[in-house]
Amino acid sequence: LTLLCLEAVHPRTRERLLALRDIVQGTCAARVSTRLERHISTVLKWVHDFNARGPSALLYRHSGGCCLCQSVTCW
Repeated sequence: LTLLCLEAVHPRTRERLLALRDIVQGTCAARVSTRLERHISTVLKWVHDFNARGPSALLYRHSGGCCLCQSVTCW
């Protein structure tokens, strides 16, 4: 997991993988969620998604709105 964290391109993917790594190493999900300022259900969803579909389940995917990464004017 640490290697995946270091190779992750997007900050949200890194956040999710680092959270999972901390949980695997013994930190409770509630403590991780508090530290990240995320709701406990969000962190637990990451764990369940990882268990069901593996690391690719934690990849950040832009889901809507204006993507500031693209060179398109959003009006």
